[in-house]
Amino acid sequence: MFMFREKPYSSWVNVMLQQQTTTTIVVFGVVLWLIFIIAFFVLGLLLCIWVYRDAQKRGMNGALWLIIVLVGNVIGLLVYLIVREPEKTYTLTVRYCKYCGNPMTPDAKFCPKCGKEQL
Repeated sequence: MFMFREKPYSSWVNVMLQQQTTTTIVVFGVVLWLIFIIAFFVLGLLLCIWVYRDAQKRGMNGALWLIIVLVGNVIGLLVYLIVREPEKTYTLTVRYCKYCGNPMTPDAKFCPKCGKEQL
């Protein structure tokens, strides 16, 4: 029966290949974690910017809510979403002159264009 004899360097080649594979897996894992951490940081930053702008738009103290969300993380965000005030809406009431159709302010007594009295 014919038997192959292993070459003396074959075990070293296997060891080196295993080390390279292990190193590649470790590097891939580290890069993946770095991407995850950067994405988490960017998402948190965008969330804080949104909370600040939303609070300012609703007439609340944006800096205070920004600090609460930074310190409280998800709990701070949930508290903000629960207690935030409704968004301010502005209604624009426009009156038109009965004689010439010119737009006027609601409290105008005379038309600025034709000068006729409005009732």
